[in-house]
Amino acid sequence: MTKPTACLSMSGLALAASVLAGCSDEKPAPAPSSSSAAGQPSQGSPTPRSTDGSPTAGNPGANGNAPAESADLATEPVPVSPEDAINTARAESGDAGVTSIDLEFERRHDTWVYSVELQDQAKDYEIDIDAVNGSVLASESERVDEPEVTVSPTDPLPYADALKLAQDQGQGRLTGWSLGEDDGAIEYTFEFGDEPDDIEVVVDAKTKRVYVDD
Repeated sequence: MTKPTACLSMSGLALAASVLAGCSDEKPAPAPSSSSAAGQPSQGSPTPRSTDGSPTAGNPGANGNAPAESADLATEPVPVSPEDAINTARAESGDAGVTSIDLEFERRHDTWVYSVELQDQAKDYEIDIDAVNGSVLASESERVDEPEVTVSPTDPLPYADALKLAQDQGQGRLTGWSLGEDDGAIEYTFEFGDEPDDIEVVVDAKTKRVYVDD
């Protein structure tokens, strides 16, 4: 009678051992990595980006590079080129031809301003362009009085070449300039110096003749 009892006891022990072995198969959860524990983003997390929308360098809306009213335009040119100002004025006028352009500091706008005059078959236009950011400040038109000659700051004499010629006779800082037709000649007029010692140097765009306008 003792042998069956011993067999039964051995069977029960074997069953208990099997159950315990099954429980021990469960693996512990992996420990967090050192980077995650330190609060660093894991690989694949999105990179934070700025969304404040404030002007940055190179943004046309940032005017930090605007020359002061006392600037010398020969060494501190305005950000907007004459060609860009003309393109803006022509777009505003419906592609009219340019008859004159001048650049000076206007206190009413508190900035440097290109004043561009244009003409088509029906109207004369005068359009003011901000020389710092290129925006249109003012625009007006009227019926054509008489046909005028068109001009260009690139042909027949580019602006930069005309300035070099004028600097041979001009003294002081360059305070403004203009290009237009006068008595059949297309001329640049460069204004040097401050009142009462300011002078105007004229450069013929075709002949390259240079003289001081008294």
